[in-house]
Amino acid sequence: MKQNYELQNFGSSTQSQAFVDQSANLTAITSGTPGVGQFLSSVIGRAAIPDITNDMRASFGIERIMTQQIQLVQNETGPNGEPIWSVLNDTNGLIRFVGGDWVNISSTYGWAAGCSNQNSYLEITFYGTGLNLLTMLGYAYSAYATVDGGTESATNIFPSGTQSTILAYRNYAANIPLVVASSLTLGLHTIKIRNNLVGGMNVHGFEILFL
Repeated sequence: MKQNYELQNFGSSTQSQAFVDQSANLTAITSGTPGVGQFLSSVIGRAAIPDITNDMRASFGIERIMTQQIQLVQNETGPNGEPIWSVLNDTNGLIRFVGGDWVNISSTYGWAAGCSNQNSYLEITFYGTGLNLLTMLGYAYSAYATVDGGTESATNIFPSGTQSTILAYRNYAANIPLVVASSLTLGLHTIKIRNNLVGGMNVHGFEILFL
């Protein structure tokens, strides 16, 4: 008789989230170095996330999470009382957008989450060795990154100079990967990306690296 190994080995409470044991959670701390069962977040009242360090998949290369639709989160606030947004298809709750100006965008640049105010930011917690931001190049975006609560990057993560816009105005997200962090120790990391320019930036998604 054929066996349902997913139900047999992981239990009915975990089978909908393949290979990540949903019975073990990580809780947020707002400062310091996370200990066992913890992750770093600037968000006040941040909801727990599954312990993604216990993901049983064989991961190598790149894992994409798209951000085509964001939604307001109740019972969470930014460090200065800002509204918090989550990503609809982020099944493990790894991503948070912080600020009242984040909106869903559908335009000739495709679907994206976008902001317009300086100092609005996003943060993502992940298990891996690096992170790419999927965005649209060719415009004067300005953003700075912070890795694991350290010092904010001294330079704009977006490239300087004129970039090609050949992929613009085609009614889909170009999903151009922009390196935010690389060559990190394999482990649990939280990266903050702060918008530094009035006019904002568009975020199509992320690539978590296991390289």
